[in-house]
Amino acid sequence: MMNNLSKNLRFLRRRNGFSQQELADKIGILRSTLAAYESKNVEPRIESLVQISLILGVEIHELLLADLEKKFAANAENGASKNSKSTLIKKFDHLQSLLENQKRMMELKWKQSGQLSPEVQKAVAEMDNFVLLSDQFSQLSKELIEQLSD
Repeated sequence: MMNNLSKNLRFLRRRNGFSQQELADKIGILRSTLAAYESKNVEPRIESLVQISLILGVEIHELLLADLEKKFAANAENGASKNSKSTLIKKFDHLQSLLENQKRMMELKWKQSGQLSPEVQKAVAEMDNFVLLSDQFSQLSKELIEQLSD
C-alpha cells in the first residue's frame, strides 16, 4: 500500500527545505521516527499521515501511491504554471478538504474520550467557526482568481 511513501516523504521534505528534525518537530514525532518512515522501516500512524499531508500540502493518497517526484518533473516539463488559475483553485479546494478532515479527526477523538468538557465543547465550536471562515476565504479567493484571470 505505501509503495512510494518513503520516497515521496524524503522528496517533499527536501523540496520544502525542511531538515528531518524540523519536519519531525512539525509533525510531533522524533527525528528517528521520521528517518524510519523515510527508510521504509516503519509505517506512520494515520494521525501522522494526516499531519504530514497538512504540512507538505499533498493528499494522503498521493503521498502513499503516486510518484510525486516524477509528477512534479512532468508538470515542470509541460510548462504547468504554479500560479495558473486551475492550480490555485485546486490548492484552495485541497486546503478546504484538509481542514474538513482535521475537524472530523478532532471530533472523532473528542467523541472517543467520553463526555465533552465545557472547554472541549468550546474548542469544537471554535473549530467549526474556523472551518466556516476558511470556507468563506476559499470561496472569495476563487472569485478573485476568476476576476483576475478574465
